[in-house]
Amino acid sequence: MMNKQIEFRSIAELHIQDETETEKGKIIEGKAIVYNSPTVLYTDRFGNEYREIISSEALNDVDLSDVPLKYNHSQEKAKILARARQKTLILDNQPDGLYFKAELRTNLGADIYDSIKAGDIVGCSFGFIIDEDEFDNDTNTRIVKKIYKLTDISVVDEPAYKQTFVEARSTDYFKEIENKLVEQYNKYERDKLALLCLL
Repeated sequence: MMNKQIEFRSIAELHIQDETETEKGKIIEGKAIVYNSPTVLYTDRFGNEYREIISSEALNDVDLSDVPLKYNHSQEKAKILARARQKTLILDNQPDGLYFKAELRTNLGADIYDSIKAGDIVGCSFGFIIDEDEFDNDTNTRIVKKIYKLTDISVVDEPAYKQTFVEARSTDYFKEIENKLVEQYNKYERDKLALLCLL
């Protein structure tokens, strides 16, 4: 079910392309989304891990023609580094993930390029709105089946998948599931006690 909330996920696959520079800018490339790879997003108070998998078909119906590449998901237009519409960002949807290649033509882009080269910026991230997902109770895994919109790709200082941080709305999703499981368990214990009292 589409919740119309933007969520963010990050991975650490970002590099410059062998010192490549074009006449207009500098080239970076990376993998913005990894498909079918379980990632732990949340661990509850009992030590249970909650995972997420993004289906390889999640972007099948998504319009990728105007996706921007940003720095740290900035909302400032001046911090857009490249854009699919302008042909400075090329997106390549493969069975294992979404790859990108960007030509950085601005002064900020040149600074970002140098920071990636120096290792100060180490990962990339993507913002998205979910269209359809499901939860596997047996494995505590959320499966993102369809993405409604890819809002942006960003180069980031701190990839979220490399930290314990998860964007707040995603954490709330798993906490809600945890609370339901605790409620079900408490009801089971109450019912069991009631039966024992009748014996």
